[in-house]
Amino acid sequence: MKRLFSGMQPTGALHLGNYVGALKNWIALAESGTYDCIFCIVDYHAITIPYDTEMMEKRVFEAALDYLSAGLDPEKCSIFVQSQVIEHLELSWIFASLTPLGQLMRMTQFKQKTLQWSEKDQDEDEPNWGEEIGGDRDSFLSRAGGINSGLFTYPVLQAADILAYKGEVVPVGEDQVQHVELTRDIARRFNNRYGNVFPSVESLLSHTPRMMGLDADQKMSKSIGNHLELSEGPESILHKVTRESVSDARRQRRKDPGVPEECNLYAWHKIFSTEEDVAWAAEGCRTADIGCFECKKRVAERINAILDPIREKRQELAAHPDTIYDILNQGAMRCRGIARETLDETRAAMGLKKLAPFK
Repeated sequence: MKRLFSGMQPTGALHLGNYVGALKNWIALAESGTYDCIFCIVDYHAITIPYDTEMMEKRVFEAALDYLSAGLDPEKCSIFVQSQVIEHLELSWIFASLTPLGQLMRMTQFKQKTLQWSEKDQDEDEPNWGEEIGGDRDSFLSRAGGINSGLFTYPVLQAADILAYKGEVVPVGEDQVQHVELTRDIARRFNNRYGNVFPSVESLLSHTPRMMGLDADQKMSKSIGNHLELSEGPESILHKVTRESVSDARRQRRKDPGVPEECNLYAWHKIFSTEEDVAWAAEGCRTADIGCFECKKRVAERINAILDPIREKRQELAAHPDTIYDILNQGAMRCRGIARETLDETRAAMGLKKLAPFK
């Protein structure tokens, strides 16, 4: 059975974009029994930007709570916190010695984030870095000068996250394929230099739709406040969808027809609603037979129907925090054992001693 690895940063309670883009797919993969699934809360990745230290543990707990309440079954996968398995960091340093500077500088996400962060710091919650990657080399290096090296070497730590478990499959969206390719390159370089230790890694592309936020302009993100949390109450969901979400700009009046394929609410219907509702929304929009408020109300009801069992389970789990910590600790114990074996094999291949008294 191939081993599958993926993770998300602890941003606190997850939002619908996280669920649609990753978590829902993880649950299906774990339930399929096709892979040995390992899922991580990557808190070391989250420290590349300023954050409230007093809130980090709460953010990790909230993320774990959402993983479990959404349907990840710890009997069918391992769930753990990255910083509880220190082997990730040692392996990352080893891989850094094999990774060309130029390859890291070609990472598209680093270029995008550099351009954004040269203007101001902002929370890391998969924002839509929309700026063009332009300018000459010197201009880019000037912008990058103030960026911390952790953000620059972020993909190397990602490679260590995956290869610590000899992961062969990584479920990702298209924007992360380049990082998986880097992981594959690092594994190949290590094997060529020191001997065959690591497997080839492949991307398992997620075909789930990209979910835009309430503003219909950018991907759903906490950092810009256009999101709907998984734990959010039904009244709040209904209010935000009907009162704050942006629909087809052509429909200024009730009688104005629209183009559903260019409306964010119609895209939401295709994610959350039944086929009948999707057809109803499309026809009603084109003919102006329904108003935007009716369309929004229907999709809000469908979202709430999906979130109801998640909210109920979340409330039950939150009442027993020790259960959450036990699951994370058990996951860390298993993953620490696997990562330790990998690191011992890695060190031996490199001519380094195992972590034992030197003699």
